[in-house]
Amino acid sequence: LKGKCVLCGICYGMCPRTIDETAEIVTRFLASPIYDEFLGGYREIVSARTRIDEIAKFAQDGGIVTSLLAYMIDKGIIDGAVLTIADDSWQAKPIVATSREEIIECAGTKYTVSPNLYAIREAVYDKGLSKIVVVGTPCQITAVRKMQLHPTISDVGSRIFMTIGLFCMESFDYKALVDDFIVKQKGLKIEEIGKFMITKGKLILLSKEGKELLSVPLKEIKKAARKACEFCQDFTSELADISVGSVGSPEGWSSVITRSELGEKIFKKAVEDGYIEYKSIEEVKPGKDAIIKLSKRKKASKEG
Repeated sequence: LKGKCVLCGICYGMCPRTIDETAEIVTRFLASPIYDEFLGGYREIVSARTRIDEIAKFAQDGGIVTSLLAYMIDKGIIDGAVLTIADDSWQAKPIVATSREEIIECAGTKYTVSPNLYAIREAVYDKGLSKIVVVGTPCQITAVRKMQLHPTISDVGSRIFMTIGLFCMESFDYKALVDDFIVKQKGLKIEEIGKFMITKGKLILLSKEGKELLSVPLKEIKKAARKACEFCQDFTSELADISVGSVGSPEGWSSVITRSELGEKIFKKAVEDGYIEYKSIEEVKPGKDAIIKLSKRKKASKEG
């Protein structure tokens, strides 16, 4: 939406926290054969990693999101993707990537909020793209599904080819996390940071050379978490075609949940064409139980 408000109600309707249209979304886009009360509907859960060296060196974990996007852009299946990129100060920003190089440049997790859905307008109206993948957090994926569902904005929804959702417990306010905590409180220089990681209950910062700069329990940055995240119960992006996260898989691998027929097809084709390798989630530790544990915790904390 752009321009003066005319009280059309579209922004209210598309908001992930207003009208609950989960049942309609599942019926139209997912229809997954397996249902779990904590994971949602799905077809298969695996642990996977990229087989592309160019991607592996930039990947946060298994490099799966980047590999899937690279596969689709290489094969001409899509003409662009709405992603997040970090600038030199680690400020997360939305971007429309239309090449393999731009996709790889966006590799890696950004833990501060990025208004990715703003970039859908750019993809559709400015760049004229017709087959877009949107990568986002659970709340963003819910909003995208609403866009696809409603004919009032079919000019946007019809251009979205697929959604890839990220596991997400919460996201963080940039000023509170980076400016106030990392720079002012911990005394680090932002230009020294090469990678952010949240793993095993800790925030870990690495230098560009891979040296550990900071390791603190997540409770120390709890105040930096966005208040809006307190109302979300979706850890695994239950409405996405494919969901991806580190939880449940060993280091260097990602957990992948295929949910829709389309998501399953694209993932398997990327495997067949040598972009990705995988094994059953049952073959790895900590496995599916770890994903369920965090999903259960998120749902319980919001209900309470």
